[in-house]
Amino acid sequence: MKSTVRKLLSVLLAALLFAMAVFPMSISAANSDGISAAQYLKQLNALIARYPCKNAEPPNRITVKTNSNHSLSDTQGAVASVEGYNNWHVLQFETVAQTTAAVAYYKTKSYVQNVMQSNVAKLVSPIKVGVGEEWKEGEPLSWGTAKVGIDKLLTALADKDLPETIVAILDTGLDYKHPYIKSHADRIVRGANNSSRDGNGHGTHCAGIVLENSPPNVKVASYQVLNDWGSGEWLPVVAAIYTAVDDGADVVSMSMGGYNDYSDIYTLFVDAVNYANNNDCTVVVSSGNDFMNASDFLPAAVEEAVTVSASNKDNTLALFSNYGDVVDIAAPGGSASYSDQSDGINSSVPFNCIESQGTYYDRWQGTSMACPFVAAAAATLKSMRPAYAPADIQATLKQTSLRPAGWNTEEGGDGVLLVSAFENLPETPTEKTTSGVDRSQWDIWTWICYIFFFGWIWM
Repeated sequence: MKSTVRKLLSVLLAALLFAMAVFPMSISAANSDGISAAQYLKQLNALIARYPCKNAEPPNRITVKTNSNHSLSDTQGAVASVEGYNNWHVLQFETVAQTTAAVAYYKTKSYVQNVMQSNVAKLVSPIKVGVGEEWKEGEPLSWGTAKVGIDKLLTALADKDLPETIVAILDTGLDYKHPYIKSHADRIVRGANNSSRDGNGHGTHCAGIVLENSPPNVKVASYQVLNDWGSGEWLPVVAAIYTAVDDGADVVSMSMGGYNDYSDIYTLFVDAVNYANNNDCTVVVSSGNDFMNASDFLPAAVEEAVTVSASNKDNTLALFSNYGDVVDIAAPGGSASYSDQSDGINSSVPFNCIESQGTYYDRWQGTSMACPFVAAAAATLKSMRPAYAPADIQATLKQTSLRPAGWNTEEGGDGVLLVSAFENLPETPTEKTTSGVDRSQWDIWTWICYIFFFGWIWM
């Protein structure tokens, strides 16, 4: 009898392991009440617009994480609230005293997992090094295009019928009336939180880089999560990741950052990036411009994302670029000298925005510029090799990068982006992963071990 039970249990366990391998779990993008990430983001943005940040100080707003399926009926006198997506509830108060008292109150409740005050997120402010050059059709916007080798790859892909691939840019918006953006109007798609304006210029600058450094099948969707001054709040940023993924984005590009000093926010980002990866979407983020360890910043510290440092024309790490083990790869975005205007990345900016220097094109430098180069590369790779999962794309970007003499892989990532190396990649990701292990062989040996193990039990 015991032998029969043991055999039955071993068969059931084997079946479970097989199902987990063949049908991996994915997280639902809607909570038990059926609210989607897009609906949640829309409500959050409406609340933030009504009660905006003042002087970049955290507003009288808190976020409460409750146990699964627990509604938050006791709002402690909040003047406005947004019911919880993934059990995150946002409450708005009128005074600092009310906010502080509410935080203390919810920390005592058994149904509350954690509670935190809203914190301000900021874009990775670029360094403006000079007025840009007007774009001439058929000519590159910046030196970075030739540096990463996209022209050579685009020539090889000219007769290929590639599937549509979408890059979601989470930033300050997008100026649809900009001459360069209008010239690529067939490559602009609208997401749930799509903005047709950009009062800062940062989002439009990043969009220009993506459009120039990818084939025509790569589209851009803009999600405005930062205001005209380049600041916002973390929770709407995180919610926008879910929204972009649900909208069908293949790549999410985020040139923004803040200090990694809130474990709850770090967990939010990890969960969001994992959700993206589980739904076949690669997240690309900038490392930051503070010449500090990137692990001290969010979202750069999230290992599941592709973290990008900035390199310059000489293929050395930019003076301002953040660095460290969490960095995956470098891309054009920097200058060997703050005073050398020619090293800035020329791209599109709205004429009358805050960051404009009086033209439709400006030269900026920063990891903010490097990030969209890699986002464009990730989207191009995905369209060329649809079977590649986000982990495969992350590994391939690193493996195909150029490693100049003297390059420190512990600071700037595995090397400098080189998309011209994509041309001869295998159709399926059967080569090395980031750990240097042949994944296909690992899978084979795993199943051999399963067979021997359960065979031994059966005996």
